[in-house]
Amino acid sequence: MIPYGGGVINSSMTEIVRKSLKILLVECRLRLSRNGDLCMGNTRSGGISQERVASLLNCSTRWYATFESGRMRNPRPDFLEDVARVLHMSARERTELFVYALGREPAAQPLLSDRDDPPTAQWESLIRNQPYPSLLTNSNWDVLACNILYADIFGEVAPEAALPPRGNFLRLTVLEPRIRPMLVGWERAWALPMLDELRLAIAKHPESQRLGELLAEVERNSAAKRLWHGSSEQSMDGGDRYRRDVVHPKLGLQKYVIMYLTPFGSDDTRVTLLVPANR
Repeated sequence: MIPYGGGVINSSMTEIVRKSLKILLVECRLRLSRNGDLCMGNTRSGGISQERVASLLNCSTRWYATFESGRMRNPRPDFLEDVARVLHMSARERTELFVYALGREPAAQPLLSDRDDPPTAQWESLIRNQPYPSLLTNSNWDVLACNILYADIFGEVAPEAALPPRGNFLRLTVLEPRIRPMLVGWERAWALPMLDELRLAIAKHPESQRLGELLAEVERNSAAKRLWHGSSEQSMDGGDRYRRDVVHPKLGLQKYVIMYLTPFGSDDTRVTLLVPANR
């Protein structure tokens, strides 16, 4: 076991984090023009070299190459900030950079354990009264609360996978075979983005037994395992990143925009809403 981010992380988890950091850094390099500016749209110029990045960071090529390989132990936060600036990272990419490199987010955030407190009556009321399909999840994507509109979509087909107390949104969307035909463009629109979320969660909470169990399930599922060990470049981005089509059991094809809300002071608790795209 290896110390990491305030906990311990085994060798397989270490390799996942290293690979995730490398993929993030390489993809950010590849989208830059030769002068170090961000390419607009989907056009790629071939990116810039490690030598060029090192020059912009005022460090040696060897130093940066070690960092990009994921084998630098505990890089300085100010160095990570420089990397995010030079590679023109988005806010989310900057967060991923810190999580993969240090096991924590740029600003200190409270971490939730594997046993999150059950939702309060106020949270349950908030979720229940949403006009759109809604659910509340914890750091492991366990479903803590949901409303009837969400249950109408997923609960009729796979109640034990979708609904509290045993429901898990990642398992539902990535691993549940009964749900997969309902999720239009399952691989690119649903599975790959959720597997990216799993990588990020593992990097933030390497000690989590629940996340370890989810990873083991992914490894046992042939379709999910192929995507887990493949490239993440095919996942949705841009304006399509939050659009999802679902074949509703009662209403047929429905187009949604997926929205995430994070309660103040609880970064790993998430409210997820499926808002009709025509609203």
